[in-house]
Amino acid sequence: FLNGRQVVGRCPISGCASEKGYADECSLGHPYEPKELINPTSTLSGDVPEMRDVSNWYIDLVKFRPQLEKWLETLHDVPGCRGFMVSAIQEFLEPPTIYVKLDQLEALEAVKDQLPEHKRKEGKNKTIPLIFDSLEKREIASSLLTKHSIRYRNGKTLVPFRLTGNIEWSIPCPDIEGLTGLTFWVWPESLWAPISFTATYLESQGKHKDDWKKWWCSKDAQVYQFIGEDNIYFYSLAEMSMFMGDQGKEFSFDPEEGQLQLPKLIANNHILFFDKKASSSGKLKPPMARELLNYYTAEQLRAHFFALGLGIRSVGFQPKPLNPAAKEKDADPVL
Repeated sequence: FLNGRQVVGRCPISGCASEKGYADECSLGHPYEPKELINPTSTLSGDVPEMRDVSNWYIDLVKFRPQLEKWLETLHDVPGCRGFMVSAIQEFLEPPTIYVKLDQLEALEAVKDQLPEHKRKEGKNKTIPLIFDSLEKREIASSLLTKHSIRYRNGKTLVPFRLTGNIEWSIPCPDIEGLTGLTFWVWPESLWAPISFTATYLESQGKHKDDWKKWWCSKDAQVYQFIGEDNIYFYSLAEMSMFMGDQGKEFSFDPEEGQLQLPKLIANNHILFFDKKASSSGKLKPPMARELLNYYTAEQLRAHFFALGLGIRSVGFQPKPLNPAAKEKDADPVL
């Protein structure tokens, strides 16, 4: 099996222009079902990957919608909570929707009676939104539209969050209900990894192995997580659902003492290296702190990063010494 980054295509989410759609999500953090990816290609061979039916464990995020909506309401009263983060979360709490291009209206009218029950409303950007009350109905509609060569894109909504995968080189998942040989997917493992870090650090300091609960399961403590805008979906809707699910069949966004408490999220827009998104795992690598300290003091960098206003918009970081196009007379934006 190919892992998520070994498959690339075009993001199927309406309004997203990312050409770096991977198996489950695009580079801008939009999740979707693997079968929705447009024009998938193997990065290893350049061929179209073969889809095979497999069994995995998922969290049904739709079941958490009522509590997620209540949690989202509380964010409006959190001092300093960034509006763009609240808006991004709200977009994924919308019902399953298909956006059909307006120039496909005649073809859509010809098959409208075959579609599952839905609502239609006036759309923006030359699209017709078809709104369904379940993912199952949207999938039936998608198959019908595809069959009749009607162009469409899916909207953001809650989709099942995958916990496991079928690659060998990952953390083994316990065998449950006859499903064996599975490993944990990187995203859920990344979300509970900070708990493991806390426990490991406390043990290294001679503390009891369960002392991590004093930090993660107590109302006297508060965990803050600083994230980038493209990870909002995972740290908000997926993580909060995972943590609430740990309470059992009856769960709440306001956990009792002793249960995993929901972290507070502080989201930043992208800091762009010049005008492009850079990452340690991408083609464009950002400068490391040690390299920047060859040109600036820590205080200069700290003041500059604060002044960028990443809570408002994505901004380019443009250090003159690292800009091959800079001229001698140009000012250094960092200074």
